[in-house]
Amino acid sequence: MKALVVGATGLLGHALWRSWRSRPGWSAVGTSRAARAGLERLELLDPRGSAALLAAASPDAVVIAASEPHVDFCEADPEDTRRVNVEGTLELAAAARRAGAKVVFFSSDYVFDGTRGGWTEADEPRPLNEYGRQKLAVERELSGWGSGALVLRVSGLFGWEFKPRNFVLRARETLAAGKPLRVPSDQVYCPSYVGHLAERVGTLLERGASGVYHLAGSEPFARDAWARAVAAEFGLDPAPVAGVPTGALPAGVAPRPLRSDLDSAKAAAFLGGPVPGGRAGLAAMRSDAAAWLPDLKALAGGGA
Repeated sequence: MKALVVGATGLLGHALWRSWRSRPGWSAVGTSRAARAGLERLELLDPRGSAALLAAASPDAVVIAASEPHVDFCEADPEDTRRVNVEGTLELAAAARRAGAKVVFFSSDYVFDGTRGGWTEADEPRPLNEYGRQKLAVERELSGWGSGALVLRVSGLFGWEFKPRNFVLRARETLAAGKPLRVPSDQVYCPSYVGHLAERVGTLLERGASGVYHLAGSEPFARDAWARAVAAEFGLDPAPVAGVPTGALPAGVAPRPLRSDLDSAKAAAFLGGPVPGGRAGLAAMRSDAAAWLPDLKALAGGGA
Protein backbone atom coordinates (compact mmCIF):
# COMPACT_ATOMS: atom_id res chain seq x y z
CA MET A 1 0.00 0.00 0.00
CA LYS A 2 1.32 3.42 -1.02
CA ALA A 3 -0.25 6.24 0.98
CA LEU A 4 -0.01 9.99 0.59
CA VAL A 5 -0.74 11.67 3.93
CA VAL A 6 -1.71 15.31 3.40
CA GLY A 7 -1.05 17.25 6.59
CA ALA A 8 1.66 15.07 8.14
CA THR A 9 2.68 17.68 10.73
CA GLY A 10 -0.74 17.79 12.37
CA LEU A 11 -1.84 15.66 15.30
CA LEU A 12 -3.52 12.86 13.36
CA GLY A 13 -1.60 13.23 10.11
CA HIS A 14 1.74 12.82 11.84
CA ALA A 15 0.52 9.70 13.64
CA LEU A 16 -0.62 8.18 10.34
CA TRP A 17 2.60 9.00 8.50
CA ARG A 18 4.77 7.85 11.36
CA SER A 19 2.91 4.56 11.78
CA TRP A 20 2.68 3.68 8.12
CA ARG A 21 6.33 4.29 7.28
CA SER A 22 7.17 1.17 9.29
CA ARG A 23 4.02 -0.85 8.53
CA PRO A 24 4.91 -4.06 6.63
CA GLY A 25 4.14 -3.77 2.93
CA TRP A 26 3.50 -0.02 3.14
CA SER A 27 5.20 3.15 2.02
CA ALA A 28 4.02 6.59 3.09
CA VAL A 29 4.72 10.06 1.75
CA GLY A 30 3.78 12.95 4.03
CA THR A 31 3.17 16.59 3.19
CA SER A 32 3.58 19.89 5.01
CA ARG A 33 2.73 23.48 4.16
CA ALA A 34 6.31 24.49 5.03
CA ALA A 35 9.59 22.87 4.06
CA ARG A 36 10.44 20.13 6.55
CA ALA A 37 12.92 17.28 6.44
CA GLY A 38 11.36 14.08 5.16
CA LEU A 39 8.13 15.73 3.97
CA GLU A 40 6.92 17.03 0.63
CA ARG A 41 5.81 20.63 0.54
CA LEU A 42 2.15 21.05 -0.41
CA GLU A 43 -0.43 23.80 -0.01
CA LEU A 44 -3.98 22.44 0.09
CA LEU A 45 -5.18 25.31 -2.11
CA ASP A 46 -2.56 24.67 -4.82
CA PRO A 47 -4.16 22.39 -7.45
CA ARG A 48 -1.08 22.39 -9.70
CA GLY A 49 1.15 21.34 -6.82
CA SER A 50 -1.33 18.64 -5.85
CA ALA A 51 -1.46 17.26 -9.39
CA ALA A 52 2.33 17.18 -9.64
CA LEU A 53 2.73 15.42 -6.30
CA LEU A 54 0.02 12.88 -7.13
CA ALA A 55 1.76 12.09 -10.40
CA ALA A 56 5.13 11.69 -8.69
CA ALA A 57 3.92 9.67 -5.70
CA SER A 58 1.35 7.52 -7.55
CA PRO A 59 -0.41 6.59 -4.29
CA ASP A 60 -3.02 3.90 -3.75
CA ALA A 61 -4.66 6.08 -1.10
CA VAL A 62 -4.71 9.82 -0.42
CA VAL A 63 -5.43 10.57 3.22
CA ILE A 64 -6.60 14.13 3.82
CA ALA A 65 -5.60 15.04 7.36
CA ALA A 66 -5.02 18.74 6.64
CA SER A 67 -7.73 21.20 7.65
CA GLU A 68 -8.53 24.30 9.65
CA PRO A 69 -9.52 22.56 12.92
CA HIS A 70 -10.22 25.59 15.12
CA VAL A 71 -13.97 25.44 15.75
CA ASP A 72 -14.40 29.05 16.86
CA PHE A 73 -12.32 30.35 13.96
CA CYS A 74 -14.55 28.47 11.50
CA GLU A 75 -17.59 30.09 13.11
CA ALA A 76 -16.07 33.58 13.01
CA ASP A 77 -14.74 33.32 9.45
CA PRO A 78 -16.85 30.79 7.57
CA GLU A 79 -15.91 32.03 4.10
CA ASP A 80 -12.14 31.69 4.41
CA THR A 81 -12.24 28.45 6.39
CA ARG A 82 -14.70 26.92 3.93
CA ARG A 83 -12.17 27.54 1.17
CA VAL A 84 -9.81 25.18 2.98
CA ASN A 85 -12.13 22.73 4.72
CA VAL A 86 -14.58 22.27 1.85
CA GLU A 87 -13.42 23.70 -1.48
CA GLY A 88 -9.71 22.91 -1.18
CA THR A 89 -10.42 19.50 0.34
CA LEU A 90 -12.83 18.54 -2.44
CA GLU A 91 -10.46 19.79 -5.15
CA LEU A 92 -7.70 17.60 -3.75
CA ALA A 93 -10.08 14.66 -3.37
CA ALA A 94 -11.19 15.01 -7.00
CA ALA A 95 -7.57 15.14 -8.18
CA ALA A 96 -6.80 12.01 -6.16
CA ARG A 97 -9.79 10.26 -7.67
CA ARG A 98 -8.67 11.16 -11.19
CA ALA A 99 -5.25 9.73 -10.34
CA GLY A 100 -6.88 6.42 -9.37
CA ALA A 101 -6.33 6.74 -5.62
CA LYS A 102 -8.80 6.03 -2.85
CA VAL A 103 -9.66 9.08 -0.75
CA VAL A 104 -9.75 8.97 3.05
CA PHE A 105 -11.42 11.95 4.72
CA PHE A 106 -11.66 12.64 8.44
CA SER A 107 -14.96 14.05 9.59
CA SER A 108 -16.08 14.80 13.14
CA ASP A 109 -18.48 14.02 15.95
CA TYR A 110 -19.51 17.66 15.55
CA VAL A 111 -21.78 16.74 12.64
CA PHE A 112 -24.34 15.83 15.34
CA ASP A 113 -26.41 18.21 17.44
CA GLY A 114 -25.68 16.64 20.82
CA THR A 115 -29.27 16.03 21.89
CA ARG A 116 -28.34 12.47 22.87
CA GLY A 117 -25.30 10.21 22.79
CA GLY A 118 -24.26 6.97 21.16
CA TRP A 119 -24.53 8.30 17.62
CA THR A 120 -24.39 5.68 14.85
CA GLU A 121 -23.70 6.00 11.14
CA ALA A 122 -27.46 5.64 10.52
CA ASP A 123 -28.32 8.77 12.52
CA GLU A 124 -29.13 11.98 10.67
CA PRO A 125 -26.41 14.64 11.07
CA ARG A 126 -27.57 18.05 12.32
CA PRO A 127 -24.48 20.15 13.05
CA LEU A 128 -24.76 23.06 15.46
CA ASN A 129 -21.71 24.95 14.23
CA GLU A 130 -19.91 25.94 11.04
CA TYR A 131 -17.09 23.45 11.56
CA GLY A 132 -19.61 20.61 11.62
CA ARG A 133 -21.40 22.02 8.58
CA GLN A 134 -18.14 22.13 6.65
CA LYS A 135 -17.32 18.53 7.52
CA LEU A 136 -20.81 17.44 6.52
CA ALA A 137 -20.56 19.25 3.17
CA VAL A 138 -17.49 17.17 2.26
CA GLU A 139 -19.13 13.98 3.54
CA ARG A 140 -22.14 14.50 1.29
CA GLU A 141 -20.00 14.99 -1.80
CA LEU A 142 -17.90 11.90 -1.10
CA SER A 143 -20.96 9.78 -0.30
CA GLY A 144 -21.56 9.31 -4.02
CA TRP A 145 -18.09 7.95 -4.71
CA GLY A 146 -18.79 4.36 -3.67
CA SER A 147 -15.64 2.32 -3.09
CA GLY A 148 -13.51 5.34 -3.98
CA ALA A 149 -13.91 7.09 -0.63
CA LEU A 150 -13.70 6.29 3.07
CA VAL A 151 -15.13 8.82 5.54
CA LEU A 152 -14.09 8.43 9.17
CA ARG A 153 -15.84 10.39 11.91
CA VAL A 154 -13.47 10.83 14.84
CA SER A 155 -13.78 12.32 18.32
CA GLY A 156 -11.55 13.89 20.95
CA LEU A 157 -8.18 13.31 19.28
CA PHE A 158 -5.16 13.38 21.56
CA GLY A 159 -1.48 12.51 21.51
CA TRP A 160 1.95 14.08 21.22
CA GLU A 161 2.24 17.04 18.84
CA PHE A 162 4.88 19.73 18.46
CA LYS A 163 2.26 22.47 18.84
CA PRO A 164 0.39 21.36 21.99
CA ARG A 165 -3.16 22.16 20.93
CA ASN A 166 -5.08 19.04 21.95
CA PHE A 167 -6.91 18.90 25.27
CA VAL A 168 -4.65 16.32 26.93
CA LEU A 169 -1.47 18.35 26.42
CA ARG A 170 -3.11 21.62 27.42
CA ALA A 171 -4.69 20.06 30.53
CA ARG A 172 -1.38 18.44 31.46
CA GLU A 173 0.41 21.78 31.21
CA THR A 174 -2.24 23.60 33.26
CA LEU A 175 -2.35 20.96 35.99
CA ALA A 176 1.44 20.68 36.17
CA ALA A 177 1.50 24.41 36.91
CA GLY A 178 -1.12 23.99 39.63
CA LYS A 179 -3.51 26.32 37.86
CA PRO A 180 -7.31 25.90 38.00
CA LEU A 181 -8.86 24.01 35.12
CA ARG A 182 -12.58 24.65 34.59
CA VAL A 183 -14.12 22.27 32.07
CA PRO A 184 -17.67 21.34 31.09
CA SER A 185 -19.21 18.58 33.17
CA ASP A 186 -22.10 18.12 30.73
CA GLN A 187 -20.16 17.65 27.47
CA VAL A 188 -19.56 13.97 26.69
CA TYR A 189 -17.33 12.60 23.95
CA CYS A 190 -15.03 9.68 23.13
CA PRO A 191 -11.33 10.58 23.53
CA SER A 192 -9.23 8.80 20.92
CA TYR A 193 -5.46 8.28 20.93
CA VAL A 194 -4.08 9.01 17.47
CA GLY A 195 -1.56 6.17 17.71
CA HIS A 196 -4.42 3.69 18.08
CA LEU A 197 -6.36 5.27 15.23
CA ALA A 198 -3.38 5.14 12.87
CA GLU A 199 -3.13 1.37 13.20
CA ARG A 200 -6.84 0.91 12.55
CA VAL A 201 -7.09 3.28 9.62
CA GLY A 202 -4.33 1.24 8.00
CA THR A 203 -6.30 -1.96 8.55
CA LEU A 204 -9.48 -0.40 7.16
CA LEU A 205 -7.59 0.50 3.99
CA GLU A 206 -6.01 -2.94 3.69
CA ARG A 207 -9.45 -4.55 3.95
CA GLY A 208 -11.05 -2.27 1.39
CA ALA A 209 -13.42 -0.36 3.65
CA SER A 210 -15.47 2.42 2.08
CA GLY A 211 -18.39 4.61 3.04
CA VAL A 212 -18.86 6.18 6.48
CA TYR A 213 -17.46 4.72 9.71
CA HIS A 214 -17.31 6.05 13.23
CA LEU A 215 -13.80 5.48 14.59
CA ALA A 216 -13.39 6.67 18.16
CA GLY A 217 -12.22 5.53 21.56
CA SER A 218 -14.61 3.01 23.09
CA GLU A 219 -15.04 4.83 26.42
CA PRO A 220 -17.27 7.94 26.64
CA PHE A 221 -16.13 10.63 29.08
CA ALA A 222 -17.56 13.85 30.42
CA ARG A 223 -14.84 16.44 29.92
CA ASP A 224 -14.21 16.98 33.62
CA ALA A 225 -13.87 13.23 34.20
CA TRP A 226 -11.47 13.09 31.27
CA ALA A 227 -9.36 15.89 32.76
CA ARG A 228 -9.10 13.88 36.00
CA ALA A 229 -8.08 10.79 34.03
CA VAL A 230 -5.30 12.85 32.43
CA ALA A 231 -4.16 13.98 35.88
CA ALA A 232 -4.11 10.40 37.15
CA GLU A 233 -2.09 9.07 34.20
CA PHE A 234 0.55 11.78 34.43
CA GLY A 235 0.79 11.74 38.24
CA LEU A 236 -0.72 15.20 38.70
CA ASP A 237 -3.03 16.55 41.38
CA PRO A 238 -6.63 16.48 40.08
CA ALA A 239 -7.82 19.00 42.68
CA PRO A 240 -7.58 22.01 40.31
CA VAL A 241 -10.11 20.36 37.95
CA ALA A 242 -13.54 21.94 38.33
CA GLY A 243 -16.44 20.51 36.37
CA VAL A 244 -19.10 23.11 35.64
CA PRO A 245 -22.11 23.25 33.31
CA THR A 246 -21.41 24.58 29.85
CA GLY A 247 -23.69 27.52 30.52
CA ALA A 248 -21.48 28.64 33.41
CA LEU A 249 -18.40 28.95 31.20
CA PRO A 250 -17.54 31.92 28.98
CA ALA A 251 -19.38 31.45 25.72
CA GLY A 252 -17.24 30.53 22.74
CA VAL A 253 -17.99 31.82 19.28
CA ALA A 254 -19.29 28.43 18.16
CA PRO A 255 -21.89 26.34 20.02
CA ARG A 256 -20.76 22.86 21.03
CA PRO A 257 -22.92 19.73 21.15
CA LEU A 258 -23.36 18.39 24.68
CA ARG A 259 -23.41 14.70 23.71
CA SER A 260 -21.15 13.90 20.78
CA ASP A 261 -20.06 10.41 21.87
CA LEU A 262 -19.93 8.06 18.90
CA ASP A 263 -20.99 4.43 18.65
CA SER A 264 -18.16 2.76 16.72
CA ALA A 265 -19.66 -0.75 16.65
CA LYS A 266 -19.63 -0.88 12.84
CA ALA A 267 -15.87 -0.30 12.72
CA ALA A 268 -15.29 -2.69 15.63
CA ALA A 269 -17.13 -5.46 13.78
CA PHE A 270 -15.14 -4.80 10.59
CA LEU A 271 -11.82 -4.66 12.45
CA GLY A 272 -12.46 -7.49 14.88
CA GLY A 273 -12.35 -5.26 17.96
CA PRO A 274 -12.93 -1.71 19.19
CA VAL A 275 -10.55 1.21 19.38
CA PRO A 276 -9.12 1.17 22.93
CA GLY A 277 -10.71 3.65 25.31
CA GLY A 278 -9.20 6.88 26.55
CA ARG A 279 -7.45 5.45 29.62
CA ALA A 280 -5.67 2.84 27.52
CA GLY A 281 -4.84 5.60 25.06
CA LEU A 282 -3.25 7.74 27.78
CA ALA A 283 -1.12 4.79 28.91
CA ALA A 284 -0.02 4.16 25.31
CA MET A 285 0.75 7.84 24.85
CA ARG A 286 3.07 7.83 27.87
CA SER A 287 4.72 4.65 26.66
CA ASP A 288 5.25 6.14 23.19
CA ALA A 289 6.80 9.39 24.43
CA ALA A 290 10.45 8.32 24.10
CA ALA A 291 9.93 7.29 20.47
CA TRP A 292 7.68 10.15 19.39
CA LEU A 293 9.17 13.24 21.01
CA PRO A 294 12.50 13.27 19.09
CA ASP A 295 10.58 13.20 15.78
CA LEU A 296 8.36 16.06 16.92
CA LYS A 297 11.33 18.16 18.01
CA ALA A 298 12.82 17.73 14.55
CA LEU A 299 9.56 18.85 12.93
CA ALA A 300 9.32 21.89 15.19
CA GLY A 301 12.20 23.58 13.41
CA GLY A 302 10.09 24.63 10.40
CA GLY A 303 7.03 26.79 9.76
CA ALA A 304 3.32 26.06 10.04
